[in-house]
Amino acid sequence: MPYKEGLYFSDVKNDIAPVMINTVDSIKNKYTVKEYANACKAHSIQDIIGIPATRDYIEHVENGLISTS
Repeated sequence: MPYKEGLYFSDVKNDIAPVMINTVDSIKNKYTVKEYANACKAHSIQDIIGIPATRDYIEHVENGLISTS
């Protein structure tokens, strides 16, 4: 749900199950600088072309329909 300043958040105060959240900062140290930069570039391209489903985006890249270079 959006917060009044436009940031989205999840209100879990009434949930009884544990909630696990991975943030970029908590996992980006598992990757090289180049891998992280490539992931950022891929995400940017995905946004530019209209945010297709990740599975569709990967399929298009693998089939050469979208150039990532």
